[in-house]
Amino acid sequence: MGTLLTHRGRRASALAFVLVPALSAGTSNSGSLPFGEGAALARERSATHLVFVHGSDWNLLGERLKETVWESSLFVDLAEKAGLVLSDVDVLQSPDDAARAANDLRNEGWKGTGLVTYPAFIAFDAQGRLIGSRQGAQLPRDPVKARVCLFEFVGCLRRRAEFEGALAAARAAGETAEELALLLSRDELPLERAPDLLERLRSIQTDEARRAAAKVGFPDWFALVRDATNEAKAGEGAAAEQRLRAMLAEPAYTDEQRATVWFALGSAYRRWEGHDAQAAEAFRTAWRSAPDGLLGIAGRRMYLELYGGPSVAFGWAERHLAGGKLTWIVEDLPPILTAGTWRLLWRASKGDAPALSKARLVCGERVVTGTGDPEGGQTVLFILDAPLEAPALHIDCAAPDSAASKGTLEWERVR
Repeated sequence: MGTLLTHRGRRASALAFVLVPALSAGTSNSGSLPFGEGAALARERSATHLVFVHGSDWNLLGERLKETVWESSLFVDLAEKAGLVLSDVDVLQSPDDAARAANDLRNEGWKGTGLVTYPAFIAFDAQGRLIGSRQGAQLPRDPVKARVCLFEFVGCLRRRAEFEGALAAARAAGETAEELALLLSRDELPLERAPDLLERLRSIQTDEARRAAAKVGFPDWFALVRDATNEAKAGEGAAAEQRLRAMLAEPAYTDEQRATVWFALGSAYRRWEGHDAQAAEAFRTAWRSAPDGLLGIAGRRMYLELYGGPSVAFGWAERHLAGGKLTWIVEDLPPILTAGTWRLLWRASKGDAPALSKARLVCGERVVTGTGDPEGGQTVLFILDAPLEAPALHIDCAAPDSAASKGTLEWERVR
């Protein structure tokens, strides 16, 4: 699946056995093996292989975690109870010849799979396939928080192994409903997605499994957008449109996945001559489908900056000034306006500001008209006695004499 985030930020409920009072490091009791030995033992035991990648002569955080976590009796005991095989890979920066030779021998077989930065804790299954990692932004720099993170990681790996055992039993018993539930629960763990998940979902002939397979099999968002854009640029916009609209007919997709398809459709329309109106609507729909999602936010930007009316995000530009009398509709106010007093302030950053004659908040049948500055300034106040949901701001104004005008719209609650 083309996930927007490889590491999903959900914790498994099975991590309750990791108790904060137990976080003090015990005496040194490292059972860490050279990488090759650990990989071989994991294959032999059909176990998970957890590898600690560090740099003993240059990476201070890694050495601190090695001493306080990796070599602590508590961590080793938790790893043993979880059935893990432990290995470490020391990546030296400035070794002498003897140290380099000894270290290369210990690291033999290590290919850097899954490594992004140092230090890193990387887990592999018995066949050497990546299961998950904690590194970079996922691994706190504070040692105490890092220890909690790593103990939870061990809990995730233990839970995954339990799922694998339960899955094997469910398959052997022909219990397809139980197998599907276990597959989806395993996928909720904050680890890498199992490479055989889609195949196994497709092998279960139920409607629920089909819907799950549709979501899991959703394409990578970047590739989807890129391919649609390239098709339109090559004169094949109609083919891209047909393919993407067929995807929108899939009811199983999440709101964020649907926003991704709408954004790809907008990108195709944008490169397809004569389809600006369709591009605007597609980007707007992507925004409305998942306002806080990656492609929803991208759709909002594309719509407001290239096609929509003036906005709080981008103000007004010269393209908004065609004609004498203007009616602007601002669509990016907060989704809920609480009761109180709100202020609109507009300022020109280039040329003269349009002369505002009337401004009103519109929410269905409800209309709240603003009160202008009595001295003819550039401020309008709106007094709400009850909240407004999904409001739009309508502004009637007159274009300035010069079309070379740009400016900002500021919106805030003042009391």
